[in-house]
Amino acid sequence: MADPGFICKCINDTAQGLQEGLSHYAGASRVALIYLIGAGDAPAIFDPQRLLRGHEPFLKERYLDRDAWLRKPPGRAYIHRFGHSIPEKNLQLAGLISYGSRSAPVFYQMWFTEHHPDVCATGPAERWLEHAAWRFSHDMANESELYTGISGSFLREYAAHAVRDHIVDQMNVLLGMDTPLRVFPILDAVLGISRTREEGAWPRGRLVFVEPGALAQVNFVIRFSARDVPFLSHYKHVCKLLQAVECSTRVLVSDGRCILGMAEAPLPGFFLAADFCGQYGYIAIQEDLVCSFSDGAFRATTHRATLVQVEEALLESDLDRESGGKLYKIVTELVHHAQSNRFGCTLVVDLNPAAVTISGHALDPSLDLCQPHAMRLAES
Repeated sequence: MADPGFICKCINDTAQGLQEGLSHYAGASRVALIYLIGAGDAPAIFDPQRLLRGHEPFLKERYLDRDAWLRKPPGRAYIHRFGHSIPEKNLQLAGLISYGSRSAPVFYQMWFTEHHPDVCATGPAERWLEHAAWRFSHDMANESELYTGISGSFLREYAAHAVRDHIVDQMNVLLGMDTPLRVFPILDAVLGISRTREEGAWPRGRLVFVEPGALAQVNFVIRFSARDVPFLSHYKHVCKLLQAVECSTRVLVSDGRCILGMAEAPLPGFFLAADFCGQYGYIAIQEDLVCSFSDGAFRATTHRATLVQVEEALLESDLDRESGGKLYKIVTELVHHAQSNRFGCTLVVDLNPAAVTISGHALDPSLDLCQPHAMRLAES
């Protein structure tokens, strides 16, 4: 039986580093943990900031009223002291991200953090929680004699690793386990380019990374000579080239080592993209956002306004689900367009059975904002 004081120290060090790292990445965040060190122990909760408040009925039903979750996982990995842990699925609790595992040193653990409404993707945060679970199991396996106390420091600085781990997981699913595209150098280059000004202007434009085997599928507009390709590490040169694709449908194409040329759609079935938008930007797998970047660091935020109150008002209204969804999409698109172009506006959403008359705001005929051309006019 492990010393209770040592268990508390491991959890405190791990949770503190995890919370500080996630707070820098996604905004102020809390963390919590439900765990059993041994199979015969009672489940314990570490939740100093009451992150799990409101979820007590579900947690009671899952952990106290049922014992199916106490099943002993099969496989040699569980028996081996330093073996691989067996993952547990996200519990899908509203407003929370969770990840858990089972291993020989820690029979069961489930880590939680907040699901902020403006995150690009939950994948990096899940990888962060996964590493916290792995660090906790490793510390418990080492026991107090070999405890180093560095798990919190690892987790505090884990942002780039979390983004990389999420991207690699998706690449393994889409491309297989072995690909020459190396993610860490790409992420380093993206941050380096984002910090570099060209003639006083921040970089704008899209840079896509394609694995060498898929370059034949790229629709190149121009391609640089193999003897004169600009290296990705030459940030000033890349920023200058980005000016040629700024505000256009063209993109710069890289193999992760150098800039190969400029291309237009269609792009291959898999690619990584870095969209530079001035003082911030986004990293995406194809068109699915992974994270943003600004001030030389990766962030979870979408840099867009969140419309949680609008969504709640529409859900509470008498509108059917389809109409409410269309209206929410229209409002969101208008707000994000205004925000990205940095001008102010006021939107009045009238949910009354009969529309309220607002002087000077009646169009004849009215605009159907479900039509793309009308939407473009409304945005203007």
